[in-house]
Amino acid sequence: MRIISKHQDYYDSALAFGHDERVVFERNVSEYRMTIKKDSYPTEYDFMIPTLGTRGVHNRWSSNYDSNRKGFEFAYHPFTVAFCGKIYSGIEIKYRKGGYMGEWTSSFAYDFDSYVSLLKKYGLKFTDDSINRKWSWNTNRKGSPKCEKEVKEYFGRTGEDHISFFADKGKPIAICEQDEGFSNDCTLRFNSALSDVAFYKVFDAYTTFQELDMFISGVMTREGNPMAGISDTDLRDKHGFDKMSFKKAPTKRR
Repeated sequence: MRIISKHQDYYDSALAFGHDERVVFERNVSEYRMTIKKDSYPTEYDFMIPTLGTRGVHNRWSSNYDSNRKGFEFAYHPFTVAFCGKIYSGIEIKYRKGGYMGEWTSSFAYDFDSYVSLLKKYGLKFTDDSINRKWSWNTNRKGSPKCEKEVKEYFGRTGEDHISFFADKGKPIAICEQDEGFSNDCTLRFNSALSDVAFYKVFDAYTTFQELDMFISGVMTREGNPMAGISDTDLRDKHGFDKMSFKKAPTKRR
């Protein structure tokens, strides 16, 4: 696979192992704002809000900062990656020191266990159990990263198959981020850098490159061209011809 792009990504390093010039990935970055307005009929992408949106876990609490004993301030940012037609749920944990003047640093989790490990690493606990001082969830915080049930369900979406939808649109990569506050609107960023959300935690560079190569050369081609995969015989019959249409009929010998 040959990549035409104005930006670099972590899986570009796999080009060193060789590539097929016939398969081309034009990695053009674009955005689409997913919103359902009352006065207009939603597009096909808008119908994907329940699928791509960070359902179950919302950005509404991202401005509700937590802190640990070392004086660090934390915020949580859920997002969804649609990669080669499949969904991967992620949560970014941002932390800084020094109040609003501090610079944010990020860590990323793509599964429940990794998320819990990060919380414990940073000394974050969601309930104040002064008796036993054990780390625990806040089960009353529904729809937040502090509620175990919602977080487990959120990461449980990983692997959902929407291959036909994204192949038909010609979009091998899409990163969905929900708006701040109580809005259900989302922004889709097509073909943006997967390294920005540490997607190498899901697939290494070589595997990511191979998945893209197979999706673009196989699935996207098949979905975009309904004739792909039809045999010559079926294609001939489809157009009303038969096996003698392009041949001269044999004559009887005298």
